[in-house]
Amino acid sequence: MKICKGLIILLLACTGLIPGVVVAANNDSTVDNSKKTAQEYLARGIESAKTGQIDQARAAFADATRLLPELAPVAWGNLAMALGRQGQWREAIDELKKIVALQPADLMTHFNLANAYLSAGERDEAIDQYRTMIELDPKLAWSHFNLAALYLQKEDIGGAIEEFEKAAELNSSMAAIYEKLGPLYDQVGQTDKAIAAYEKAIKLVPGNGVTQYNLGVVYMKNGDAEMAEKAYRKAVDLIPTYAEAYNNLGTISLARQDFKGAILLFRKAVESKPDLEQGLINLSVTYRDIKEYESAMLYAKKAKDIGSKRAEFLIGSIEKQQAEEKGAAEVPLVQ
Repeated sequence: MKICKGLIILLLACTGLIPGVVVAANNDSTVDNSKKTAQEYLARGIESAKTGQIDQARAAFADATRLLPELAPVAWGNLAMALGRQGQWREAIDELKKIVALQPADLMTHFNLANAYLSAGERDEAIDQYRTMIELDPKLAWSHFNLAALYLQKEDIGGAIEEFEKAAELNSSMAAIYEKLGPLYDQVGQTDKAIAAYEKAIKLVPGNGVTQYNLGVVYMKNGDAEMAEKAYRKAVDLIPTYAEAYNNLGTISLARQDFKGAILLFRKAVESKPDLEQGLINLSVTYRDIKEYESAMLYAKKAKDIGSKRAEFLIGSIEKQQAEEKGAAEVPLVQ
């Protein structure tokens, strides 16, 4: 389950009777009528909430809960959702906190309250709600996953890794966990763990070209160009316009002194993404090194046009190398 930006309220009632609130078949018509009237007020409040008539909804819900207090969680939940739709997150939070007071062990209410806090920009309070959820049920993988994502927003890398790892222990079939762990392990220098995480994610979702690319990046950091190349090639098989993958394949070819192959790959990179700075610079440098100065200058200028800070230096180096070569050719031979 992903973290939701907006408020999610489980509507327990739309039409008909509220689950768990059944009109009793007995001889007390007063009780039956009271329940029926409460249901009518609740239905009226829900309709008002849907159309954004907050004051009318609040009044109808108040009448419903006065007659039948058991309806309070449903009434306040619908009111909170209506307030959230209008961006009144503080007021929505107040309604949800009232539900939490009534149902402190209800996980979904804590989840909705966490989302409301996030929408109000109160991340630490949202984190507290996820911690409470985990205390209530430590075996919910998605609670650990969402808490990890919040730690990641705070740049608490250690906390994020710990919670993602707990999520993985509880649900080893959730590819998104390993896709998150891969770059985090890489960031803290644990490249072997990063590779294992990406490979697990790929095993679960073989068609993810981005994960293949990320795996290639880590293999390169580990000094394994052969495995990196395999990963990059799978990435471009899955995403034929993956410019960054073509660029990195080009650098592997260049390291092998395969200038022709490198140029073809760099060209694919910039054809797929014309403003890819690395591709433009790499093309220019490669053409410069094989002394095709016109092409080298062409791509250096394209890099300059997109604002590359390296382009000016590269243009200078091309001009200098070209001038030096021309000067050397003009020096007469000594007999």
